[in-house]
Amino acid sequence: MVHGVVSSMPFIGIALTIGVFALAGSPPFSIFFSELLILISGFMKGAYISTGIFLAVIASTFGAMIYHFSKMLFGKKPDDMDVSKTGLGAGAVFILLLVIIVSFGLCMPSFLNNVINSAVNVLIKGS
Repeated sequence: MVHGVVSSMPFIGIALTIGVFALAGSPPFSIFFSELLILISGFMKGAYISTGIFLAVIASTFGAMIYHFSKMLFGKKPDDMDVSKTGLGAGAVFILLLVIIVSFGLCMPSFLNNVINSAVNVLIKGS
């Protein structure tokens, strides 16, 4: 099992921590906003039971991911593992991906928004 990623590979550990929060659906990442819109819509429609179940499932999923990844990220690193530095190329890739993920969470590009709206219209007309 992997332990102590932050203490043995600091840059990768921080990037993985940010990735876990993005995957778990915390703000300002796009998954959070979609979950929030689902919750708002469910409560506005009066579907309290199914919305409550959805809220419980996403909360338990978030908690489980944070619990398991925190052991991997912040656990005791093996004694025989040295601290390593991340190369410039790998660091640039992580930063580029982080910028893309956060920017899509904050503002959807218009061409992608048009594609998604077209798909929604096809699904609505097909129903």
